[in-house]
Amino acid sequence: MTKEKKKKKSFFSSLIFKILSSFVGLLLIFYLIILFIPIKECSDCFLSLDLTEKYIKQMPEFPKPDNTNLVKPDYTTFYKSNLPGFFDKLKALFGIKTKRFSVTSFKKLLDEQIEIRTQEELKGNFIYKYPVKDGMKCIIWGDVQGAFLSLARDLIKLKELELINDDFTLVREQDFAVFMGDTISRSPYTMETLGLILKLMQANPGCVFYLRGNHESNKYWEQHSLKIELDVRAQKYPNLADDINKFFDTLPLALYLQQDNQFVRISPWSADDEKHDYVKEELYSDFLLKPSDKLEKHIVKKDAVSNEEINLRVVVKAQKKREKFQQMDGLRFLPPERGVTAWTLLGAPTLSYIKLFKYFHDSFSIIDIGKKISNWIITKYCRHVIKGKDFQSKKYSFISGKELTDAQAQELKESDIEQTIQPAKIKKQKVKRVKKEVEFDDDFEQEEALGFEIEEKQKRKKVDIKKRVKIKSKDPETLKTKETEEELGFVQDVQDFEEEK
Repeated sequence: MTKEKKKKKSFFSSLIFKILSSFVGLLLIFYLIILFIPIKECSDCFLSLDLTEKYIKQMPEFPKPDNTNLVKPDYTTFYKSNLPGFFDKLKALFGIKTKRFSVTSFKKLLDEQIEIRTQEELKGNFIYKYPVKDGMKCIIWGDVQGAFLSLARDLIKLKELELINDDFTLVREQDFAVFMGDTISRSPYTMETLGLILKLMQANPGCVFYLRGNHESNKYWEQHSLKIELDVRAQKYPNLADDINKFFDTLPLALYLQQDNQFVRISPWSADDEKHDYVKEELYSDFLLKPSDKLEKHIVKKDAVSNEEINLRVVVKAQKKREKFQQMDGLRFLPPERGVTAWTLLGAPTLSYIKLFKYFHDSFSIIDIGKKISNWIITKYCRHVIKGKDFQSKKYSFISGKELTDAQAQELKESDIEQTIQPAKIKKQKVKRVKKEVEFDDDFEQEEALGFEIEEKQKRKKVDIKKRVKIKSKDPETLKTKETEEELGFVQDVQDFEEEK
């Protein structure tokens, strides 16, 4: 009996061992299948604005970079942490897709735009001329610099304003949108930002103008965060960087809005810019004055000579911060350029811009096109990313820069009086240049160094401010003065912001 019991025990033990071994083997095979077989584990967050909104709610506003260089922040750890993992693929096997950004969808959007723009022979240094009519609206962004969450919130606001649909199409066919270049770099969400703009271009053929800025020119973006992002997140597409360069080469340098032989130039470049001498009206004024009722392009040649003079009324351009640094909330009226009204825009509340330039705002503007340029009105929409309130808006005369009430804006739209430049009061801010001789990669890095100097000066005031003002709460809105809110701010503000989220 004892021997029989031992035989039974050994039989059952070996049977259990075989079952367990087979089970572990099957699990291992299952794991390897999920690990190595490509499964579409991500839902496309750009299928609708609603999905984009859900996506940004699960993402941190200010991920911590791996370095302390705000000019060239490195977000490698953050990129790796957001790669699809085993459990994402396991969910996908059962048809459950996680709400993550899809690199595959990004590539499809990029390839589609490259194909379309190649067929249209868009390449090289060219400009657009666009005849506009009374009643049209131009939605415009300045530097976005990879501020994906901010751009998404802008679009959500535009949906509230009934200017954009959930599928990213513009509600009104006559409206159009403009991105003034430098939409990428210095952000943990550069690929998402570019993908969102590509989606807008796909949804609105011929109505979304993406201009070529500094970061889109001469492969400059490869020195910044997007290149690192591709190396981590897009390893299965080794030629994606080349495709991005192909796309950037199809972008125009400027968009000229034409109305009754008067013009508005929208471009990240100015006529006085030594770095880029293609955006000069004297090179192509004949083209601008040529009668046209549709969008037209013109290839700019440096040796071209145009004898005609044009009536340029307004320029909208990027600003060189190394020359003038003034805090803003998204839109600023500038001193005239060659006697012409000038504006600049900004919409990049990223970690770099917050810490270097104290820029805290989601922002975009809308130009309401009237019966003549004197009747045009520009409306600024901005929202403080730390305070988290709703967007605030202000209206201005597009020509004079004067702030308008709703009643004044309506009166201006109906007026037949020709508006002239009446420069708004621009606060002077003394800025000392960096004394130490430092080598920079480009003009922007000089700007950033200038920002560092101002920030350090503010930090030195910090101790005195703490002694002077007693803060009853960590909530920024309860600070006694605006000065203390900005000076004591960023570290505690981010903590409060993330806690509120």
